[in-house]
Amino acid sequence: MAGLVCRLPAGALADHFDRRRVMILADVVRAVALGSIAIAAAFGVLSVWQVVVTALVDKSFGEPFRPASTAALRRVVRPEEMPAAVSRLEARSYAAGAAGPPLGGLLFGLATLAPFAADAVSYVYSLVSTFFVRTSMAVAPSPAPERIVTRLAGGLRWIWSERLIRDILVSAAGINAVFGAPGLAVIVDTRDHGATSTEIGVMLGIAGAAGFVGATLATRLAKSAHPSLVVLGIFWVTAALIPLIAIDANPCILGAATLLAPAANTILISRVIVVTPDSLQGRVDAAGNFMTGALRPLAPLATGLLLTAIGGPGTLIAIAVAMGAIALAVTVSSRMRSIPPVAQSPPPAELRPSPTAPD
Repeated sequence: MAGLVCRLPAGALADHFDRRRVMILADVVRAVALGSIAIAAAFGVLSVWQVVVTALVDKSFGEPFRPASTAALRRVVRPEEMPAAVSRLEARSYAAGAAGPPLGGLLFGLATLAPFAADAVSYVYSLVSTFFVRTSMAVAPSPAPERIVTRLAGGLRWIWSERLIRDILVSAAGINAVFGAPGLAVIVDTRDHGATSTEIGVMLGIAGAAGFVGATLATRLAKSAHPSLVVLGIFWVTAALIPLIAIDANPCILGAATLLAPAANTILISRVIVVTPDSLQGRVDAAGNFMTGALRPLAPLATGLLLTAIGGPGTLIAIAVAMGAIALAVTVSSRMRSIPPVAQSPPPAELRPSPTAPD
């Protein structure tokens, strides 16, 4: 919730200040916050309140980092190379998601302070890497002063004026709201059928590995297949596979449902970055994430209510029906059926700042 509240202001910050400085400041604050946990644990004075406050600080300062880093990506990557760059970020995200929990558990087993210290070190590594990026991340000053509300809403206004971008993000909001639901339903359903915690963990691990494989193949798929085919495919394939999971909770089926998602994300995110004006990059990224993430917290709640009312198989069928309805709505949209390749979407005509040495 803290991230959602901070999201739009974070985008405005990323479009107002030098983006490299925003990223470095965010990393410094988060490194200090996580480092304080490690120090407190080392001296035996760690409290629950310190953990809670640190979590809030970590999440809140992570919000301006993302739009600033997305805007920075636009400065250092050519449009035709954007899908490759985004797919690598997708692969990194899936790899971190798969390796993070077991690695955190291993470090925690070694020492209470170890995972927090490692997290702090990762932020230090990030800020040092950002510091040595030589491309200028300075933001051109606004030609006229804007009221705070106007500036905060700038990304949402631009998204709503661009019909294809609006359709992309609205459909992404729908799939995010539904896509997070099958995991919980699968866990409950497979446990009801006698699966052990280890078997469930292996199954979810296979699904995560499939996402990583999909991310590594995303660039090739984005080049060889029509963007609309990939994007529509993730909706319809997921809608078709979820009922099969209700019949047989096979990890391969769950993995297949996640295989296309990174490619669809690569295509959609790349296009948004390429066509967004530099002066709006931070706010559009933040607004897009606000739109696509606003409904996500409802998925576990709705899934829990459905599991209580109709059980695991019935819940998976209901999720499949919801996904099918979204897939149908997306397919009906002529704009979603004709998404042009990123290479055919030149960025707005803007002067690109010359590379300069770090401050």
